[in-house]
Amino acid sequence: METKIKILDKEFILKGKLVDEGVKFKFADKDDWTLHNKFLIRVIRIDENGDKLERRFYYYGSHADWEAGKTELTEKELLWAFRCFLEDALAGSYDFKEFCREFGFSEDGIKALRIYRECKKQLKKAYDLGIFESELVDMLNELSNMGVE
Repeated sequence: METKIKILDKEFILKGKLVDEGVKFKFADKDDWTLHNKFLIRVIRIDENGDKLERRFYYYGSHADWEAGKTELTEKELLWAFRCFLEDALAGSYDFKEFCREFGFSEDGIKALRIYRECKKQLKKAYDLGIFESELVDMLNELSNMGVE
């Protein structure tokens, strides 16, 4: 599946592809046995200079979709995956203490640190796509106004 979106005068092409079926979330607890399909999402942007910028991230579908054998994302789900990417990037813009307070983690937890570091990676990918930290909230608000929430 592929879709295009223009947001804050930046145009993105989103592509999703199934890469694995029946897997746990990357940071799932040992006792969490719910399974999901794992998708590779490609975000492509042609910048003002005509340069092609591309970054990738993984997105996990719902357990119910895995049970139903759903192996393709709809346009709405691709947009939702993009929103999740932007939310993770925004979380990566916080300092660690702020991140823990915002998401209810203990500051001395290894899991919190691992998730925080993953969010920092998403923030770096957003930067690489020409998305500035100051634009993240506006982009998320615009997606909400489009019904992607």
